[in-house]
Amino acid sequence: MVQLGNLYFIKQSFFNLVQDNNLSINKPDDENGKHGRPAFCVIKIDQSNYYWVIPFSHQIEKYQKIYDKNIQKYGGCDTIEFGYVLGEKKALLLQNMFPVTEQYFEKVYIDKNTKKPIELSNKLKHNFNKIISLYSRKGVKLIFTDINKILQTLNII
Repeated sequence: MVQLGNLYFIKQSFFNLVQDNNLSINKPDDENGKHGRPAFCVIKIDQSNYYWVIPFSHQIEKYQKIYDKNIQKYGGCDTIEFGYVLGEKKALLLQNMFPVTEQYFEKVYIDKNTKKPIELSNKLKHNFNKIISLYSRKGVKLIFTDINKILQTLNII
């Protein structure tokens, strides 16, 4: 069962099916083996039959500049948050979130030291709700992925 707030890996079959160039795709296996990246934080809208996953990035400087620019220009930034994964600062990219059904979750991201799932704080939920509300009620597109295409491909709408 998928636990909200935990980090998960998404199956390659999802990316093969959806084929959206704005998605953070799985890093291919190489001579070093399976990379299992990227991982995504999971959020769910009440009473929906799908989840939203939020990618995160280690490119802190890149996203800090975008974040700072948005703060300066608009007085806020709802599309990028910062948090820690295994003690390292990460950029949580709400601007790149996308819907996915449970069948495409490959596995939960486990901390090798504690042997427990990695969780992020629920601070993301406020900005997530704001972005989804702006999109669904006013058509404001703050998300780069083609949400409707993904939902149609997954036979959700």
